[in-house]
Order: sequence, then structure tokens, then C-alpha cells
Amino acid sequence: MRAHTIYNGYGANDWYINDFWAYLESIPNKQREKFLLFVTGADRPPLLGFKMMNPQMMIARDNAADGDPKNRFPTAATCMNMLRLPKYHSKEDLKRTMDYVINSNQGFQLG
Repeated sequence: MRAHTIYNGYGANDWYINDFWAYLESIPNKQREKFLLFVTGADRPPLLGFKMMNPQMMIARDNAADGDPKNRFPTAATCMNMLRLPKYHSKEDLKRTMDYVINSNQGFQLG
């Protein structure tokens, strides 16, 4: 997933993006499925892998949260496979907020 993600407002090697990927790698597979569902609307990778995802997965900076993002949540546009990610002040804020968002069971499931 990481190798095929594009960025808007962040760079692939920014410390913050590295912290984000470290967080994602640290959570169990079930949580990653929830993350994927949150961002793409599907809890499984594309059949032929992320390189075939269309549109490509994107992490975009949520500039509306530049003041104090502590109480802002990441949002997603599943039709564009885009995660709008505020820049939190610490790894702990990032983890706490991402855990809450992906475990809130919000989405477009019909079952």
C-alpha cells in the first residue's frame, strides 16, 4: 500500500508520514482492514494489488486543521481513495485519533 500511495501536502519521506506508516504497520490486520474500509470503502486490497488501485490511494493534508488539529478527525473520500489527514502534534495524538476513527465502525456498509 505504501509503495503505491501518492501525497498532497505531504511528502513520502516526511517524518510525519513515516510516523503514520509506522502506526499502520503496528496495528493488527483486523484494524488495517478497518482502515482500508474507512479510506476506500472496501476491507480488502484490490485483486491485483495496490498498484492497480484506480484512483491511486492518496494521503492529503487537511489544512483546515493547521491551527490546532487535536480535536479534528481524519476524513476520507472513498470514491477517490483519499485520506485527509490533519498533522497532529505528536505520535500519541495520531495514534489515539486514528484508533478512534477506524474503530468507530462508520462507513457505508449495508449489512
